[in-house]
Amino acid sequence: MNRRQFNALLATSVATVGLAACGRGSSSDSNTIEMWMPPNSATDVSDKEGWDAILEPFEKEHGVTVNVTIVPWESYEEKYLTGISSGQGPDVGYMYLEMIGDYIARDQLVPFDDHLTEEERANFIYLDQGRFNGKQYAMPLVVGAARVLFYNQDILDRAGVTELPTDWDSFRSACEKVKAAGDIPYVSPWGAPNRGMMNGAFFPFLWQNGGALFTEDGSATAFSSPEAVEAMEFIHGLLEDGLMPDSTTGMTFEQANDLFRQGKVAFCISDTGQRGALAADGVPIGFIASLTRKQAKTFVAADAMVILKGAADVDLCAKLVKFIEAGPQMSQFHEWALFPPIGRDEEYSGSPEFEDLYTNQTEIFQSLPAVRNSTAVYNELYKNLQLVMLGQKSAADALADAATAGDAALAAG
Repeated sequence: MNRRQFNALLATSVATVGLAACGRGSSSDSNTIEMWMPPNSATDVSDKEGWDAILEPFEKEHGVTVNVTIVPWESYEEKYLTGISSGQGPDVGYMYLEMIGDYIARDQLVPFDDHLTEEERANFIYLDQGRFNGKQYAMPLVVGAARVLFYNQDILDRAGVTELPTDWDSFRSACEKVKAAGDIPYVSPWGAPNRGMMNGAFFPFLWQNGGALFTEDGSATAFSSPEAVEAMEFIHGLLEDGLMPDSTTGMTFEQANDLFRQGKVAFCISDTGQRGALAADGVPIGFIASLTRKQAKTFVAADAMVILKGAADVDLCAKLVKFIEAGPQMSQFHEWALFPPIGRDEEYSGSPEFEDLYTNQTEIFQSLPAVRNSTAVYNELYKNLQLVMLGQKSAADALADAATAGDAALAAG
């Protein structure tokens, strides 16, 4: 399905929201719970295998079957949209913030407010990240995957970079030294097939420069701004000056990570869960939490569990979500999905080098806002920023065009 077809389907779904709001999973009784999840495993444990093991005690205790469907990232939103529109959606599912705003606006989510005890509220560290419009519509499950700037120490040593970059100017200076030494300074996946690449490639730079994606009330875009233009010009300037390879405009996540893993690149931005994979070939690597322009900021995921309206047994679904997010189950989850704890009942067990980042530097983290129809906005933004990288638009024109299209999408949402 291409982007135009997806937008048409979205419009149809909105028009039929009255019918879709009561849809539920493919089962019709409270003995089965349909649960949709994305692939999050960073090990050789498959997500299906991992979830089945975690959920087995819950199924036995409650005499229920939890059918776990792992939905590929590339079709995630489409799967939800078509499933819920046709009454074949999940009872419980995983959503990221770009999605949640849409489903709240369509009254398709059941709040957790009546299902949480004071003890549970005190335990969950990031509960506020799932509170919208005064209601607890979501239970944060994955708060992590912070985007950080990884570096190859061998390459920096060869280039004579003796101090790690801390801001845009020192980062560019380090890249210039690496280029002069004959190595590739920086890779970024501007050919990735989905807009999620902006979480590392654009949003941190925007926020570091004091820019924003939307107005505070979410009614309009805010990225056609001097701060955003300067951020995109800085990024494109790295490509223009040979500090990123020409292949950048067609490069995927996998290709960018592979180049870094092979020891051919000095810098790449990736999420902390990729640390082990990036060092798989023995590359001596480290990381910089965030560069600074006007402030230090970087993206962090705040993905969450939700209950869809029409679930046969909402109370049981709420119990399932709370079971999943309790310390013992999260400890199992974090053995194969490498994210930090979300509750005070779980000890930090991730990579020791990121413990300080996730415990003492959380002020630099920024998540995407829950704005209705933001998916369409981000699609337009990514499409236009790619044209900048291809040399077909200026940063100012691209951001202005994306804002015009994005504001129209918000108004139509």
